[in-house]
Amino acid sequence: MPVSFLDWSPDGKRIVFNGTPTFGESGSNIWIMDADGGRPRELLPKPPAGVSRHNPRWSPDGKKILYENIHTKFVIIDGKGYLIPLGYYFSIYNLHTKQSRRLDKISRNLRISGSDWMDDGRSLVFGAVKIKLNALPDGKPYLYNIYKYNIRTHKITRLTDHPGQDAGVDWISDHAHAVSPIGKKHKRWGELKRVLQVRRAVYNTISQSLLHFLKLYLM
Repeated sequence: MPVSFLDWSPDGKRIVFNGTPTFGESGSNIWIMDADGGRPRELLPKPPAGVSRHNPRWSPDGKKILYENIHTKFVIIDGKGYLIPLGYYFSIYNLHTKQSRRLDKISRNLRISGSDWMDDGRSLVFGAVKIKLNALPDGKPYLYNIYKYNIRTHKITRLTDHPGQDAGVDWISDHAHAVSPIGKKHKRWGELKRVLQVRRAVYNTISQSLLHFLKLYLM
């Protein structure tokens, strides 16, 4: 069974992931297993026809799992098969009550691509693009932006607004934004700074050698 979207539990004891079914079965589902690979099992009942579940993410306290639901229908037009989007939803599964709660306040025409918890589990952050439901894609590329959703107030805030592909997100909660990679998580700026420092040192060495050579040659 192909798997994807793996995520460690905060205590490191379990892994939740997306399991893709074999041909002829219902859509992909959320699975869970022990950290050593033992006891793999479906966390949720099998989804109904036309529904797939994706991208499970542990809450910071390890008590809930966020996942995405994709509702589609299969149609054949002129001999070709198409998946028509019917809606996109977030759900939160409570590991204690073993119940899922769907976040209906988020518009179902937001095509989701990547999500995570933020604000210590009080909010969600996700990439999404507004699309037309119950219709064939128009062939134009999807331009995703990043959104924040407050679970208590239901407020949605658009965080980016430019013609780019902000489709994948990953929230880092330890407030580490390093300008040097030493002792920190590796950030792009830290890596660029280190490369520039090395290049500057090499350039200075070459420049000094060249000046020394020119002085000797002119004398």
